[in-house]
Amino acid sequence: MSYLIKKIMVLIYGLKKFFRFLISYFYHLLGFMIGETRAKKIKFLILRVIKGFRQRNTLKADVLRLAELVKIGKRLKLHFGSDVRVLKDWINIDIAPYRYRADYPFSDPPELRGGREDFFQIDFRECSLPFPDNSVELIFHEDFIEHLTQKETVLFLAETYRVLMPGGIHRVNTPELLSSLKKHCDFKKGILGVDTEEWDRYGHHHVLTKRFLEELAKSVGYREVVFNGRNKSSSNLIPKEYRPGDDRTEEEQIFCDLIK
Repeated sequence: MSYLIKKIMVLIYGLKKFFRFLISYFYHLLGFMIGETRAKKIKFLILRVIKGFRQRNTLKADVLRLAELVKIGKRLKLHFGSDVRVLKDWINIDIAPYRYRADYPFSDPPELRGGREDFFQIDFRECSLPFPDNSVELIFHEDFIEHLTQKETVLFLAETYRVLMPGGIHRVNTPELLSSLKKHCDFKKGILGVDTEEWDRYGHHHVLTKRFLEELAKSVGYREVVFNGRNKSSSNLIPKEYRPGDDRTEEEQIFCDLIK
């Protein structure tokens, strides 16, 4: 993700925390005044109204366009969190609108770079992915899954497992929590020794460990979880991996194939 996008996500995360605090404060105040049962009902109605007015990230036209590609039997390879790295002959999915950059920041050769026809603005949190069960050959993302909440991570792994073919590979490239904490924190100082940049600077919500990822993936149903290194996926169709960048070492990153 670009630096600007990361900054925007951090700002959105801060605003969400602020509004959650306000809702929680008024909920407890209301509960004290009219009783907890009535306060819960009012809170539920308010949240439903807010959800109804929230702008959707998903473009319906892109969902319909993708459904047509499925009908004609297009080879399905999914790239989540693509941002400006739109790969040719992949289904590149992001919640932000398509952006063309003349100063393409990756070293992919021109023949591997896709265009608007390869990009789909879809948010899996708003609707199921428009693919039949067991229809997707390959799934790839880097520095994406850590921007999901824990709940969203479970939803994402469940939905991608549903659409992935038996034997298909779901390639995960994401920061690793324990190595980051070990490098940047001094827990003997208590709260003052905890470096929270992993969340605050990058807009991360749920940073994984290898053990947790393996346990969660196998709970969802994945047959095998294979940890390896950058550009060492079991599939030779996975594109070149650019993460991590200069902000962390490869030892602070998880490179993993989830095999259905």
